[in-house]
Amino acid sequence: MRSPKFVLAVIAVLAPATASAEPWVWVHNGNAAATDFHQVSTDGCVHTSGQFGVVDSWTIGDPVYSGLVATGIVEDVCAGTSYPFFGTGDGEFLVLGTFFAHVRGSVFAGNDRGDPPLTLEIDLSWLGHGPVERGSEFIEDEDHVSLSCMRRRSAFTYGELTIDGAAASVSAGMLVGESNGVIRY
Repeated sequence: MRSPKFVLAVIAVLAPATASAEPWVWVHNGNAAATDFHQVSTDGCVHTSGQFGVVDSWTIGDPVYSGLVATGIVEDVCAGTSYPFFGTGDGEFLVLGTFFAHVRGSVFAGNDRGDPPLTLEIDLSWLGHGPVERGSEFIEDEDHVSLSCMRRRSAFTYGELTIDGAAASVSAGMLVGESNGVIRY
């Protein structure tokens, strides 16, 4: 299982940067669920693996992405070739902190190299189990204060994920909650 840094990296990449010298306040809150997936073609040659996540994010100050996201790699072990993929999608989803999440939707994933795109159909649920890990950070600089709080929890993942109509296996997942804030003065 990959770390929850995948989900946080997606939030950071999709969140707009602010480069203003004017005083401002930015507050971000979000919850996410993620799981690894893997699929092997019937001939055993093509291995598709990656990570799927659903992000429920909101902010004060700038828009931030909420929706479905998938990233991974397709490896043809018989031909010795591989290519990455990334995509976002839409669907119905609910993420309740580190307790529970459910998503039903699809992601169209490809790349800019012209490799064949993939369609992921998802109907998954996550149920948190075990202790909730917590972390926080406070930084005060000469012109701003930033605060970050995160909580994460292992989760049982169940349901169905298909890639181009064929079933893929999913592993245990992770539920993540995050709050960030920056005050520039």
